[in-house]
Amino acid sequence: MPGWLSGLFGVAIALVVAINLAGAILISGSINPAAPSGEQMAQRVQSGDLSASVSVETQDEVGMLARTFNTMTEGLRERERERDIFGRVVSPEVREKLLTANSNSAARRAGWPCCFPTFAIFRPRRKR
Repeated sequence: MPGWLSGLFGVAIALVVAINLAGAILISGSINPAAPSGEQMAQRVQSGDLSASVSVETQDEVGMLARTFNTMTEGLRERERERDIFGRVVSPEVREKLLTANSNSAARRAGWPCCFPTFAIFRPRRKR
């Protein structure tokens, strides 16, 4: 192969690598902005702030993760609300035993004479 042809081939390869690198940087820049927001919201939830939510801006995997995060925090808020309402009706000790018991048989083993229904039947139906 003549020297000028191999030099041209080397320049072409370098150009292709540079274009691919620029494309990778552009694509990764469009994904990264969602990550810090999600991380900050997860830290807020970890510290007990259940009002945290992530804005859903895309329909890809990152958007799906944001929607799932928001659904999780909504469920946690609902559980806290139920725990609060239930705590007003029964003593805190009974409330904790009931909420930590996995089944009616666990309630019977704890010495309670009656069976307790699951709390799922008392939840309002969500609009779809």
